[in-house]
Amino acid sequence: MPEPLTPNLNRAREAQAEAEVGETTITTRTAWTLVVGFALLIASGFVAELLAPRAAMPSLDLAASLRDGGCALRDFEREVERDSPLAVAVRPAIQAGLVALGRGNAAVVNTGGGGLALRSELRHLVAPDFTSPRVQRAREAARDACDPPVHADPVAAARELGEMLAARGIRLVVMPTPGKLAIEPERMGAGPGPILQTGQAALRAQLEEAGIEVFDPTTVLQARREQTGTPVYLERDSHWRPDAVDAVARELARRLGLADPHTGKRGSRSAVAARNVGDLAALLDQRRGAEQVSLEAPNSETVGDAPVLLLGDSYAAIYSDGGAFARRFDPSLSWGQGAGLPDQLAYYLGRGVRRITRNAGGGTATREALAIEIARSAARGEDYLAGVEAVVWQLAARELSVGSFDPVAWTTPVAQSTTEKPPPTPMAIRIHARLAARSGLPEPGSTPYGEAVFAAHLVDVVDAATGAPWPGADPGGIVVYLLGMEGQRATPAATLSPGDPITVRLEPWDDPSVQTRVGSFSRSELEDLSLLSRPAFFGKLTP
Repeated sequence: MPEPLTPNLNRAREAQAEAEVGETTITTRTAWTLVVGFALLIASGFVAELLAPRAAMPSLDLAASLRDGGCALRDFEREVERDSPLAVAVRPAIQAGLVALGRGNAAVVNTGGGGLALRSELRHLVAPDFTSPRVQRAREAARDACDPPVHADPVAAARELGEMLAARGIRLVVMPTPGKLAIEPERMGAGPGPILQTGQAALRAQLEEAGIEVFDPTTVLQARREQTGTPVYLERDSHWRPDAVDAVARELARRLGLADPHTGKRGSRSAVAARNVGDLAALLDQRRGAEQVSLEAPNSETVGDAPVLLLGDSYAAIYSDGGAFARRFDPSLSWGQGAGLPDQLAYYLGRGVRRITRNAGGGTATREALAIEIARSAARGEDYLAGVEAVVWQLAARELSVGSFDPVAWTTPVAQSTTEKPPPTPMAIRIHARLAARSGLPEPGSTPYGEAVFAAHLVDVVDAATGAPWPGADPGGIVVYLLGMEGQRATPAATLSPGDPITVRLEPWDDPSVQTRVGSFSRSELEDLSLLSRPAFFGKLTP
């Protein structure tokens, strides 16, 4: 047995340790230098805040923080980290240094050699089977108490959508789109691809058992890469290259089998150059090194019937809607438009393709947007799904492991009414109102997409010029979409709270020019579905 310690032995060992470690002596001058230096470092942050414009300084509502269990305090801390003048001033330089050392950040993985990828995509590839009920329950239980509930079952969401469409005799095709690291894993030092996520086979089996078709572009993308010997994904962006979009659209058109048999030719396309910094580079505050691509843009839109409705995320919007991607550093930069997945699909079908695209939240956002369009059409006595034979639900495959698939309330479509439509709302109406409710916004920097729109329910609406009740509003108010994030920075509209007075200039939400500018931006909706039938507008804050 070891000899028990005695007080004398303890003192001996303490003396031995003191002799070995030695004695650290700090002079008075050194101590004061450290104290003053630390104090100046701490004070510099406060000085920078005080000298900053008032609008740039985050504010904290202590009462709200007490009511919501500290969520307002958490949001305030994040705002200070993200938007304080000191952080804004030093973050780009620090991030540039990290990139030079081969590092990324919380959102982006630096794969080496200048290659970048989304960290959430990497998490998806190494995650356990996302179709497992045990894994889904763990994800739903692990969410932050201040964040919205997570619904982790993609199969349930697809069945819900499929049943609604099947009742109308419409096919549903689910298109989980693989990311860069799944098709090109050698970017991370792995062997040749593709990499199939653990739950991918189970997803296909469960969807097909429910009568839902699955179109997985993995095989097409891999064949395209082997054929050309070049990457099918952009270097500094999370999305696929134009030639990959073209190959996938061609195969999807073949699978749908809805091409116009009377179309002798598809028309022509023209090569158009486009260049952009890339969403991943923007998340790393890299302002140089724009990547250039060549687009094959159809010369004219396909006219006539539109038997296909495409619900898509940014994989569908890129090259299709240039306004959907932030021109954060240079107004001349854009991934172009008129040459994305819906455009190429229409080209190969020789028929029209309707589209609903949202940059982020592919698990819920486009299904929710479809439900809103159906409800608003029903309120007008119309059927939004009239003439649709197939719905393609395209979403980034990473959403299956990290996204949320919220339940959606579907309004029963109605037969098209012959009732005369009301005259259109005049453009650019300026109104005063009170904010009754609003939806949330993504945290700037948490998503590759720098722009986001949120929904606001406005009541007590009056004409700003006359002060009289505005006749364009229902008695229950109107729904106005406001730009809440621009270039990864919160806008003044993002700070609005229920009860605040608001003055905005309105444009009809369904106006083509509005949809061209902001229609594909990330968008959140109001929780009260009864508001879907209210008149909807796009608004811009004015004095």
